[in-house]
Amino acid sequence: MLVTILLVALSLGGRALLLPWVPIPKPAIQDEFSYLLAGDTYASGRLTNPKHPLWIHFETVHLLVQPTYQSKYPPVQGLWLALGQITFGNPWFGIWLSMAAMTAAIYWALAGWLPPKWALLGGVLAFLRIGFLNYWSESYWGGAAAAMAGALVIGAVPRLRRKPDAKTVVVMATGLALLANSRPFEGAVLGTVCLVAVLLKVPIRWVIRPLALTLIPVALWMVYYDYRVTGHPLRMPYMEHERQYQTSSPFAWQTGLKPEPHYNHEAIRAAYIGWDQATRVDEHARPVQVRIDRLFMLDRFYLGAPLTLCIGLFLVRIWRRQPKMRLPILLFLLFFVGIELEVSLNPHYAAPGAAFVFVLVAAALRRLRHYSPLLMQAAVAFIVFSIARDVARPENRFLYDKRAFIARRDAVLHRLDQAPGRQLVFVDYGQGHDINQEWVYNRADIDGARIVWAREMGSARDQELIDYYPGRRVWKLIDHGDAGVDLSEQPRGEQAKR
Repeated sequence: MLVTILLVALSLGGRALLLPWVPIPKPAIQDEFSYLLAGDTYASGRLTNPKHPLWIHFETVHLLVQPTYQSKYPPVQGLWLALGQITFGNPWFGIWLSMAAMTAAIYWALAGWLPPKWALLGGVLAFLRIGFLNYWSESYWGGAAAAMAGALVIGAVPRLRRKPDAKTVVVMATGLALLANSRPFEGAVLGTVCLVAVLLKVPIRWVIRPLALTLIPVALWMVYYDYRVTGHPLRMPYMEHERQYQTSSPFAWQTGLKPEPHYNHEAIRAAYIGWDQATRVDEHARPVQVRIDRLFMLDRFYLGAPLTLCIGLFLVRIWRRQPKMRLPILLFLLFFVGIELEVSLNPHYAAPGAAFVFVLVAAALRRLRHYSPLLMQAAVAFIVFSIARDVARPENRFLYDKRAFIARRDAVLHRLDQAPGRQLVFVDYGQGHDINQEWVYNRADIDGARIVWAREMGSARDQELIDYYPGRRVWKLIDHGDAGVDLSEQPRGEQAKR
């Protein structure tokens, strides 16, 4: 318990101390705005928001505007953001808390597989490598919540195989429930391999009751949540979003394209057809090269060259000389093979299996110490130095660098903040606009927001929205990408003539 408290304090205190130099991050990726909508909705005391009467102006990427207005993503990340918003007045503090929870959970998982001092070493390296100043902590699109949930499942396996206990089953079931509401597919893969590993050793009658008592209420809640958001108890928001907008599948076995749906805006079509469909078609066409590229991306995030080298040198020896480590190696490989059924694999997709990575890291360093304690100490010092060097680079805080877009967005927001009253901004995209730099995102309560962002749809359709907001100042924003942004106030009396 003391080690857990120290790791949580290190996570919370270390990041808090850096706030004067590395301030609270600003959203830029479309996914981030979608998660922020979920957090704002839950913080407002609602599961979803009613469809806006002029919803067509607010249609945008990665969220639903009908049948209700809500994020397409599972709710756990949004709940963490809501916690930060309610408790500290800013959703990022939910990320801050989730990183500490992840660090504690990974250490708990490692303590189930390894002796205490090696679990501590693995936990510290996990904190330094994935728990501090990376895109999980410096953005809003998640990773820590799913890694924490996965660690609860992974850490329960050795404990249950040694001594079945109802409390540990409940911990495992809690992890499974959180995975179902954060990374459903990857969580299902991890849950399957881990449950099989438990049931091969433990009679099912010893685990079925606590599993059922935990998971059945969660399943009922999920059915209710889906019904409230999509109108269908068995249709998740993500599935409803795919039905409305997507033409391609993220899974390797679904290579065909669905008929193109009707898009109300060219910018939406460009996002889903010009970018999303084109990217997935390319990934299906080059599966081997895409997986190699993604493997390098995962390695850079979770390990880096020194840790990769350490595992590579000792993995075979661990398998031969440490029979207790064969099971986590096998489970990790099965998990990784399972998630490879997705054609695209970002580091936060693999987050449920993060604890397995650091079980292997600690086991490799333990094996190195068997050969030379001095060499092991030198290796740890070099690994910590290399991690510290990487953390110090600003690029480490971005999966996709959006600093230029954030700067343009900040300039626009500053100008709008200086204008008195409430604002309505019509957005259009000019030559050079990057379709991944989207402006049209709003608060959960669109009508109550000081700034409302809307898509320009021509004079007649825009006038409907202007009339709906009679007290707002009206602006037009044209984004030209790297060439800059044009923002101009529009005289209300001349809107119908535009």
